[in-house]
Formats: sequence, structure tokens, C-alpha cells
Amino acid sequence: MKTKYKSWILKGILSLAVLFGASACTEDHFDVLTNQGQAGSTIWENLQATPGLDSLCMILQRTPVMKSLTDNKSTASYANLLNQTQSLTFWAPLDGTYNAKHYLDLLDQADAAETESERLALRYRVGREFIQNHLARFNYESNKGLQEVFLMNSKVSDYDAANKLFNNIPLVAGFETIPSSNGALHILNGRSPFFQNIKEMLESNYTPLSQLVADYEKVEFDENNSVQGAMNTEGQMEYVDSIYSSANSFLNATRARIADEDSVYIGIVPSTQTAWDNVYGKVSSLYKYADSYWYGWSDENKEFLYKNANAKTFDTDSLTNYNALQEIMKGMFISASTLGGVDLDSATLIHNAIYADSLRSVNDVIYYNTNKGGANPLIADVQPTRASNGYVFELEEFDVDPTYIWADKKEYSMSSDWNISKTDNCAYPKGELVTLTTDNRNDSIAGDVEQNKYRRFQVYGRNVTLRICIKLQNVLSTKYRLKAVMAPNYIRSNDIQYESDGITEKEVVSRFTANVYYDNDTRVNATQATIEVLQDSVREYVIFDELNFDRCYANLPNGANSFAYLQIEVAPRLQNSTRMFGLNNNALNIVKVILEPIHEDEEEK
Repeated sequence: MKTKYKSWILKGILSLAVLFGASACTEDHFDVLTNQGQAGSTIWENLQATPGLDSLCMILQRTPVMKSLTDNKSTASYANLLNQTQSLTFWAPLDGTYNAKHYLDLLDQADAAETESERLALRYRVGREFIQNHLARFNYESNKGLQEVFLMNSKVSDYDAANKLFNNIPLVAGFETIPSSNGALHILNGRSPFFQNIKEMLESNYTPLSQLVADYEKVEFDENNSVQGAMNTEGQMEYVDSIYSSANSFLNATRARIADEDSVYIGIVPSTQTAWDNVYGKVSSLYKYADSYWYGWSDENKEFLYKNANAKTFDTDSLTNYNALQEIMKGMFISASTLGGVDLDSATLIHNAIYADSLRSVNDVIYYNTNKGGANPLIADVQPTRASNGYVFELEEFDVDPTYIWADKKEYSMSSDWNISKTDNCAYPKGELVTLTTDNRNDSIAGDVEQNKYRRFQVYGRNVTLRICIKLQNVLSTKYRLKAVMAPNYIRSNDIQYESDGITEKEVVSRFTANVYYDNDTRVNATQATIEVLQDSVREYVIFDELNFDRCYANLPNGANSFAYLQIEVAPRLQNSTRMFGLNNNALNIVKVILEPIHEDEEEK
């Protein structure tokens, strides 16, 4: 398998295009390095004393040390920081081995910025992506072998002291280590590459996904953890150290810690407008809402309490948009630990992702491999892009069947009476829950009953219709196949009825009709189904081969507990003036009801 990783195509003024695409200057400064610094001097003093670092020193002097993107209180520069007594390690890229002008230009843009937010963003970027990417707290020893370095920007890099490499960038011969009073200085033959973590990629690399991330980003002042100073002349508290925290409800839906450098994820991301429009259109089609819903079901009254003029109304477009965004994000990230490897440079991890039978997101959204045993068509032809905490498959098209990913099969077990809305003319208000045992199971009936439980609906009364209504909750606005698992009437031995001789079992015929209704009692399908339950075994019956729901019942606003329902009816036994026809048709045994999404490829057949 190819293990070539393409670099990001970054956009906008705050993109990283110049960082990755800039060519190094051709002038060679190696021959002017004659002063190796003094152990009694600080890192900053040794930087100033070492020729070939003039541009770097200018960048350090002009860049403030910012604790966050909104830190407008900082006055100390990185030059000041490197001159302090705290223990630090700095890997300094030599002038001429990277595009120093790029960073100086960014600082010039910051000085000329018309808004504070733009000025802070540019300065923060230089600090985080360049300076902090070469700077670590504590003194990493130069006489050890391979070490993991935790940089000030939270990135993790390798320092291979034995082979004189930092993040695979060689140290300049003779200047590998300059002992300093506050740590150590190392001179690099080039800039250490900055890898965005996945959150940073989402923030800057895609349209319109990046805009959505920005729209939901909130940065708040953390008063409790900030250090108070003194009151100003206007009676307001000024803080010596202001702490800010950020939160993003849009990204929170992923439940993935995509900003953490010690986590490893596989991302499946729509990277273009076309891809985004495609996946958004397909997912939002599952969340089409009606103008109003009857709601507030009452078991006592056997009806919705709020209906007609009192039905629930809301902004359906906003709810569709919200749910579609949530569902897309829920499926976007897969933990590498589920794929049998977490080594970022391992081809095995990528191979496992491409050839897995399924990819399960952190939120349990599943991407099934429709080419089982081969490469997953969704990502087979996409070269993954490396982030600092994983890999991202950037999809230029996201042509997927949403029912395979976001529309689950729904099973309504009759072991829970919560799934029964009402019954009419039934011996028990919500049917009788039966548990099969070795003592009461009729062994002549074939087939297994899930958990050995089913619900028996026995008619109560003469010449009446048995009516059973089963809740179909959390249905999406898509096409389903409706099935039911039914057991014969005589599966429980004490339900067997005998002829007058006490030996011969009475013949049983169980027939029922079925309809599916929306909450407002209008039919989903124009026609009803008629099913005969065979009496020799437990079977699964297809009641409706296709039900096209044009309204969604999932994720309704709080309090709007509405649902569609399956109504099953068993008609009275046929009779004439003299006798019953002798066919028992007065009970149904239901194990569960199933709604199975119909996939696009099934419709095409």
C-alpha cells in the first residue's frame, strides 16, 4: 500500500500555505558559526552571541508570549522568556535554512492590523506555529538517546540526541548543544515542521466546515482561575494573569478529543463544498419535520393530550439543520485504538482503516465496508493527510447512502410494555408478558424466542375486534421495511385448546390486518396489510415491504414526545346462527416489531 502523505492545501490569511510551501534561502551561513556561547549565559544571550541567528532573534524580540488567542495583556516577548531563570530547551533554526521573512511579514501585518482580534491572531500564530514548535520547558539532556519532547505548543516531537536529530531535522555540526544558565540551546539545520492537530485542521482548512467550527467557537474569560490584581480607576478589577477557556458545541458532538496531542484518531472529513453539500443534503433528508405534532401521550386516556389546535409547532428548518450537523460530526472521527495500532507513522494503521469490515466512530456511528474483504470504497482512493494526532481522509466527494450510516435498524421488543400505546378489547390492558420455561414450552413448536419472552394479546369479549397499537418511536424521515417476529398461539402449552375428546388439538388460524399511522391518525401507506400467522414455528413476517415516512420523530424538542404507530387488528371469529366454524382466531403472540431501513441500492434493483 502506498504510504505517501499529501500536505494540506491551506487557505486564508491565517493558513499555513507559506509554512509548508516556502523555499529556504540559498545563502549558506554555516561558515560564520564560530562562537559556541557561554554556559554562564542565558539561552537568549547565547542566541545573540551566535552568528547566523539574527533573523531568529528579531522574530523572538517582536513576538509576545501569549497564553491564548485572546491574550491581550502580554507584554513579555519570547526574548524575555529565554532570558529568564526558568529551565528551557530551545532548538534554534539557523538563518537561511527556513523562510524567516514569512514570519517577519506576519508580524508586520500584525502591527498594521486594523482590529485587535486580527493583530492577536497573527502574533499568536507566529508564537504557536514557529517559536513554540522549537521550544520546551525543562532541560532535555543531550547525552541520551531518543527522547519524547513535549513542546510549549503541546506538540510531541522526537529528540534523537545520539543521531543529532530533532524531529528528523539535523543539528548543525559543532553546535549541537550550547549549555546555558537556564537550560540548553541547540542549533538546527532547518525549521522543524509544524503539524496541525485535527482540530486546527478543521478550523483552517475546509470550506464550509471551517466556518461552522468558527461559528460555534466560544472563548470565555475564566474569572475563577485568573489571578486578580488591583481595582482600576473605574472600579473594575484588573487581572495580573487572565485565563481564557474555549468551548465548541459543534465539535463537542464528535466526543473526540481532537485537540489533544496525546490522542490518535482517523478522521473522515468532507473537504470541499461539493462533499459537504452532498453529505449534508443526504443526512438532512433523514430529519424532515412536520409542521406540527400531536404529543403528550396518556396511557389513561389512550390518546395524545395535545392535538389539533394544541399540537406542538416549532422551527422545523432550524431543527433539521441542528440534527444534521450533529449527526455528521458524530460520525467524523474513529479512535485509532479500535484499528489495532496507534503508531502515527505506521502503514498498518492506515491499511487497517481502509480494509476494515467497518469503521466505528467515537459516537458509535458505523461506516460499513460495502466491499467486504477489500478496500472500503469510501476511502480506498484517498491518500490520508497526517495531523499531529492522527490522520484525516479528505473526501472531495461524500457520495454515501445515509441509511447505511445514520439510519439504524429499530427493534421494538414486546418485553417492554412501554412500546405498547394502547389495546382495545384485550384481556390485559397492554397484553400479557409471557416467559417461556422448560415446564411451559410446547416442544412441538420450532424456532427460538428471543430472551424466551413474548407478549400475548388475547381477545376479551364476544364479536369484538382486538386492536393493538405499537409505538414506532424515533423514526427518521426515510423508507423502512416493517417486520414482526410472531409465535404460534400454542407455543405455551397451557394455551392449547382441545376438541371435546380432550386429545385432539383444535385447529388454529390467526389472521390480522395492519396499518401504520402518523401521530395525527393519518395513514403512512394507503393500503393495509393482511398477514396469516403460521402455527408450526416462530417466524419473522414482512408486514410492509416499504413504508415511506415523510416526517421525522427523532430528536424532537423537549416535551414533544410524539410517535407513529403500528395498528394491528384481529377481527371477530366468523359465525352463523347455529355454530362457530371451529377456527380459533382470538389471540396473537408478538415477540418484537422491526423497522429496517431500505438502502438506495435495494431501491435500484
